This record gives sequence, C-alpha cells and structure tokens, in this order.
Amino acid sequence: GLTFRAELGKRLSASAPEQTVSLGQETARSLRDWSQEWSAQVPVPRTPPAPTFPAEIQVNSGRSPIVAGPGLWIPPALVPTPGAPEIPSVTLHLWHDSLYPYPMPAAFGEDATPLWTVPDASSRQGSESWAVSPGRAHIATEESLITVQRETGEELWRWHVDAEQYLDQVQHAQGVLVLTIIDIQDEMEAPGDFIQVALEASTGTELWRRRVRSSAYHMRTLLGSGYQVLISTGTHPSQVFDLFSGSPGPAVETERLSSTTVTASWIEEGKWILPTFARLAVPSSNHIEAYDLKTGAREWRVPFGPGRELWRVLQQGGETFLELYNSPAEAPRFMAVHTLDVARGRLAERPNFGLPEGGLLIGLPKRARTELESPWVFARITLPTGNALRALHLKQGKRWERPISSGRYMVRPESLPLPIVSEEAVAVALPKRGSRGQPDLGTYYILTFEKAQGRTTSDLMVRVSGAQNAPGQWTALGPRLVFGKGYNSQILGSTR
Repeated sequence: GLTFRAELGKRLSASAPEQTVSLGQETARSLRDWSQEWSAQVPVPRTPPAPTFPAEIQVNSGRSPIVAGPGLWIPPALVPTPGAPEIPSVTLHLWHDSLYPYPMPAAFGEDATPLWTVPDASSRQGSESWAVSPGRAHIATEESLITVQRETGEELWRWHVDAEQYLDQVQHAQGVLVLTIIDIQDEMEAPGDFIQVALEASTGTELWRRRVRSSAYHMRTLLGSGYQVLISTGTHPSQVFDLFSGSPGPAVETERLSSTTVTASWIEEGKWILPTFARLAVPSSNHIEAYDLKTGAREWRVPFGPGRELWRVLQQGGETFLELYNSPAEAPRFMAVHTLDVARGRLAERPNFGLPEGGLLIGLPKRARTELESPWVFARITLPTGNALRALHLKQGKRWERPISSGRYMVRPESLPLPIVSEEAVAVALPKRGSRGQPDLGTYYILTFEKAQGRTTSDLMVRVSGAQNAPGQWTALGPRLVFGKGYNSQILGSTR
C-alpha cells in the first residue's frame, strides 16, 4: 500500500539519503527523492469528528441492541477532493442481533442502526481485537483476520491462522498489521511460545514472522516510528526490531518494569517512553524516561522528586500531560497537571491547573495512560457544602464549576463513565447514591451542560438493566448518546 511504501522509504532515506536507486523503468534517483515522492502520494486521513449531540437531551422509547462502549473511528480512504460528496464518519462498535448468538462488528454513522455488519465474525470486544487503517477495518476472530472496506463493509481479504492455533491480538502502525497468535496446546499445558506475524495492511501480504518465548517477553508489543519493541518480562534487555523487515535492532537495558509501566509505555518520535507510577515511599523510582530506539541508549530522564507521585499520563492533540500527586511536608496535598515536552524531555515547571485536596478527575483510570479526543476534562471537587463538578481545559485550566446534588454518587470518580464532550455540550453520567453510600449501578443520572458557560440544560434519570455490579457504559453516535450495559442500551438524544 501507499502508506507502507512511504514509511519504508522514510526509513531507507534516513540511513542513506544520497544513495542512488533505479526502480523499474524510472530514472535513478536518491533515496531522499524517492521518499519525498512516495510520502506526497499518501492520502492524509482526517481527524475523528466531535460528537454533535444537542445540549438538551431526552430519553427515547425503545431499546437498541448496540453494545455500548468505546468504538474505533475508521479514517476515510482519503481526503475528499473539492466538490466531491462528503463521506460520512464511521465508527466501529459491536452489534448484537437476535438472529446471531454473538456480537458482530458493525459500522455506524450518525444513526443507531448499522451501516454494515460482518455476520460471520465472532469478534471479541476490546481494542486488541480490532485495528483500523486508512479506508479499512481489520477484525480479529479466533480463526482469522478479516479486512473489510470502510464505506461498505465489503470483505477485501482474509488471513487464516493454522490449525491448533488462535488469533489473540491485532495491532496496526504505518501500514503494517502485527498479529499475535497462540498455540492452543501450549496455552492448555503451560505458558510457552507465542507467534508474531506482520502483514501489509492493504493486501495481507506476509512481511515477517517470529516465535517469541512468553516467559521472556510480554505479549503486548509496541509499534511506532518504524519500530517494534518486545518488552522484557525480567531483568534482561528488551529488544527492538525494524517494523517493516522484522530485522533485529538494538537491545534496551532498563530497570525491571512494572505491569503499569508496560501497559502505559508508548513510542513517539523514535523514542520509547516509560512512565513509572512509583509510590511516594520510593521517590528515587518516581520518574518518566525515554530511550532512543535507533541506539537503545537512554535519551532523557525526568525525575519528579520527593513528595510527588505520577498518577496519570494524558494525551490529546499530539501533546502529553502528566498529572502529579503532590504531598508537601507542611502544606495540604493537591493534584497538578503539567505539560511534558517529549522531544526534549522537559516537564513544565508551572502546572496548567491544579486541584485542591479531594479534587479528582472523573472517568480516567489511575496509574495509566489515556488518549483523549477532547482537551476538556472534569473533576469532582469537595466543598464544605457538598460535591461540585469542575470543567477544565488541559492547557487553559478551570472553565466553570457547578454544584452536584447529594443524591449522585461521586466517591470514586475514576470509576465513573468518562464525560462526553460535543461541539456545544457536555454530558456526565453519575450513578444514584444507594444504601450505605454505595452506588446504585442500575440507576444513573444523565446531566448535560452548555460547554462554554456550564449552564445545566437537562437532568435525566435512566434505569438500566444488566449485571447488577456492572457499571454503565456509553458512547456517542453523532447527535445521539447510547447508554447501557452490555446488550441493554438506551438511546439518549433527539430523534429524526
């Protein structure tokens, strides 16, 4: 595909830009010139559109069999040319139909009915079961990887695993799909090897494969900047590979990595970034660091010092923000969000905003990295009169604050659904405060506010059926919000 060719050209040009190469009948040119030409031919995908649900919502009658939860936005094949019809945005969710005993992958536009489905794909829910590349969706079943066209759901190609194996994960980066495959026999007897296979995303052509010892490396692999990183499970080095050829690169010597660090680490600008979520009792290990994947050497390290603990890594719009828990010796504790310059390894001294003691962000897991679609985040603030909702912009700080009724549960803000932000509105889902101060996860209050000023526009109570202890989930489909548990979902929003 064009993406794969362009990324491969960048890697070759970086190592020998002036080397002259003749391809087919073309005149010999330098690798730099070939790389520039190929990069110019790659369609530029648009960014995901913001939800457009109205500021004042209603509960519609009837139920939808949509499995509520985070979806994957599928970028268009290319940017529309001037005068061409606009291609509607498409989001991949799981859909449950009474005709089938399992959820099916389905693409939705702005309606609550699917544009297309893949009925024979018994897909598991989760980000590692699906991948997207420009114009395509890649769906992992236990037996195969199914690739369909974004607009129609038409199957383009299918890649099957061997007998006595099953496909566990699929990831995509720069036109390359990396599949993780497990031997059924090994899984039943004892942890053994797993297999990684790389495919070219547009055609399914196999690029490389390798067998990896699960006792030596984590099954979760990192992709980006033309590299793949196998993360060590012990004290031996992690291993870097070329993403396109599979050839080995440098080893990376690190301290033994915790599971939270492994899960939250990422690749950016040719660097492997490792956040350490250490406790305050171990200030020497409380830091974030980066390793150069070309050499394997550590490029920078940012210590947080005594009295400060990393709670979250937040990413939005190509920028990285760190939430630090501050526990000074002779002052109240507080939270603060700082901007991290990943290129230079510098943490801004002045925070973008702070939260007083008891102030906690809503819907964001602790000791984890979260990629946000919107720069708006929300916090529970504890006041003498009760709880309040504070709206914050990651770079601009506090925007507004509104009191919340005592009947709403806000004790553990990180366990609540992440608020959804549209162009003009904010929607917040809070469970009812039940007996003994515990949440009633069968009853939720859906509050909506004007985004700019924070004026309350609606306050609805929604009852949801499903597993008693399961929290509610929701997602946005254009002008609609879909809220529920599992297959029991209700549509919130205007009807057309």
